[in-house]
Amino acid sequence: MKIGSLGLWAVAAVGVWHVTQTAKQHRQRVAIDTQIIVQELVQSQEEFPEYRDMWSVHESLPEDERRLMLHCNRWVNLWALEFRVGVMPQNSLRVHLKDFMRRSAGLLYWERVSQHRDDDARDKVDREFNRIANQAYADSAGPLNII
Repeated sequence: MKIGSLGLWAVAAVGVWHVTQTAKQHRQRVAIDTQIIVQELVQSQEEFPEYRDMWSVHESLPEDERRLMLHCNRWVNLWALEFRVGVMPQNSLRVHLKDFMRRSAGLLYWERVSQHRDDDARDKVDREFNRIANQAYADSAGPLNII
């Protein structure tokens, strides 16, 4: 009788694990699909200047600077997605953001959007990403590489 109970518990545990993993994979897939749409929207802003009013963070910038900020946004969104779905560990994220913040465009981008990203953080993953990016920004007091 005890062996049968253990077997049922084992089957139940495997079932719970499977449901948990399936839900996690579904959330990751939704995050990826959503980011694909976001990237398409950003690309349309790069291609069509008349869409600049749709994203107020960069609307007042000259065209070349606005395009650079949109490009920076695409990189940051990619890193945030990779961090969210678990393909970029914290250490790698720190390396990418440190390098990004060593450039004047990266610093300018983060100065412009960090408050918006903090206000828009949906969960602990977004808040952790922003914390790491804010730290990279704070640590970037050294010489800048102009691009």
